Amino acid sequence: MSKLKIAGWIAWIFGALLLGYQAIALFMGTKEKLAWENLALVDIIEKNHLLWIDNIPWVNVQQTVGYLVHMPLYLLLFCFGILCFIISGFSSKS
Repeated sequence: MSKLKIAGWIAWIFGALLLGYQAIALFMGTKEKLAWENLALVDIIEKNHLLWIDNIPWVNVQQTVGYLVHMPLYLLLFCFGILCFIISGFSSKS
């Protein structure tokens, strides 16, 4: 198994664990506070570490990077895993 496949599987496992954690946290709340809360990179990384995004000169790239850091983390991990599987499939030596 290649390193990219292993990275893809690890990303999928962490994505599934994070999704399960968020589902459990949803049901642990009270009936009045029953709401799904997505965890994103913005929630994990401090705001001052993400100020470089505003300095990107191309607006489309700036919006894309801004979307990626605000994307739910479990979805980002699943997409990264799929990307690793695709790259691994193209670079296999069969």
